[in-house]
Amino acid sequence: LLLVAAAEAWALAAFVWGTLAAVAAADAALAPRRLQKVTVAMPALVRLTHELAGPVEVRIAGTTETLDLRIAPILPADLEVAAAIAEVRLARPVAAGESSDPDRTGEGLKAAPPGARATFACTPRRRGLFRILECRVECASPLGFWRTRRTFAVGCEVRAYPNLLIERRHVPALFLY
Repeated sequence: LLLVAAAEAWALAAFVWGTLAAVAAADAALAPRRLQKVTVAMPALVRLTHELAGPVEVRIAGTTETLDLRIAPILPADLEVAAAIAEVRLARPVAAGESSDPDRTGEGLKAAPPGARATFACTPRRRGLFRILECRVECASPLGFWRTRRTFAVGCEVRAYPNLLIERRHVPALFLY
């Protein structure tokens, strides 16, 4: 910008930078709207075994456009997860007779199930009851300049039961006495 000497070039450079700033500001203003129709749900109850990894599923639905999402449930400290963030593509709903593949059309096609799923492999480090109360979802703005995030309230209860496989080794010794 400092190398430009002519006044017309300064005006053109100012116009270009101003336009870029206005587009970025409009992109930032439209970003939160992308997550307004998204819903997040988790099962009401998940049963896991102490010190063994088990699945905890997050279901995402409710959009009119295809979104690439990053999902992160807020887990208690004693509930470890191998990958804390999952990336999923939430596709727009496909009606019966319509195909997401442009080469396939016709009446024989069934409607695609709406939504996406992310599964987290969680390992409870102690026995007991855990509650997952929130899940964060993040997606890019329409033009990709920004990322917007929203926190959803979910009510998921995780029960961690004792690992009976460890105790199973000691059971035969009880019958020797």
